[in-house]
Amino acid sequence: MNFRKIIIAALKAATVKDEVLYVFKTFGLETSKDKSDLLQEAMGGTWFDLPQDDNAKCEMLQTVFLEGAWRHADRLSALKEIVNTL
Repeated sequence: MNFRKIIIAALKAATVKDEVLYVFKTFGLETSKDKSDLLQEAMGGTWFDLPQDDNAKCEMLQTVFLEGAWRHADRLSALKEIVNTL
């Protein structure tokens, strides 16, 4: 069974590093590549100039994720969807 949507939702609910690490541990995510892919998907958007090394990429994406600026764009997208359905 694919839990990708559940993992993404759990990540979006996480706001501190311990919560992000808990999500990874709970769903058995061990590789930096898997973690990076899920963080990118949770934050959305297009990514350029990410490090090639999986560990460095994962660390960078975790930092950006926890900084939280992506949440503003995510909320705007959700608001636009609501307005467009009216």
